[in-house]
Amino acid sequence: EQLVPLVEAGPRIEALLKLGKVLELVGEWSRAEKVVVEALGLAQHLGDRLACAGCETALAETARKQGRYDEAVERLERAARDFLTLGDDAGVGRVLHLAGTVAAQRGDYAKATENYQESLAIRERLGDKASMGALLSNLGIVVEYQGDLDAARRFHERALALRTETGDRWAIAVSTNNLGLILAMQRRFDEARTLLQRSMQLSREVGDSW
Repeated sequence: EQLVPLVEAGPRIEALLKLGKVLELVGEWSRAEKVVVEALGLAQHLGDRLACAGCETALAETARKQGRYDEAVERLERAARDFLTLGDDAGVGRVLHLAGTVAAQRGDYAKATENYQESLAIRERLGDKASMGALLSNLGIVVEYQGDLDAARRFHERALALRTETGDRWAIAVSTNNLGLILAMQRRFDEARTLLQRSMQLSREVGDSW
């Protein structure tokens, strides 16, 4: 918040996007959207298509978390066109990832799996372990929804191992929570309780109220 008024052009867009992510994390979604919309307006004014795509992707994620799926899909489609045109593989991978999550939340598990696998292939090519961990986590959720708890546990264990390697406490909290829920459904309650308590501790430490 202190940095944004001091910088202009591209650095201002980057600062606004980072501020928006923090606001989203702590649950201030309306403020998050406001600052990212400001970033999008600046990107459009500068004619920066890559920045526009990044802003559309951020707004799609906030819309998804609030159940505005049609809006999320529209924004992701616009972002995908720009990322593809500009040859930004990381951006394409991010859009496929989010599109997979929207599909999963709508109950289209086949489409979700397809999008996740395509995104995972890109992330593996780029060596992006953080995103690989996130995608394995999401694949675990999809197979859980389809009733295969053993496969879900394996996906979550792989995700947790990658996230532990990268040292991202927020991501570790997510995977610890996911694995704990699977163990609870498998009636391994003592193990589940330990993991869920650890997840809550980490989430409090990083300020993730959602």
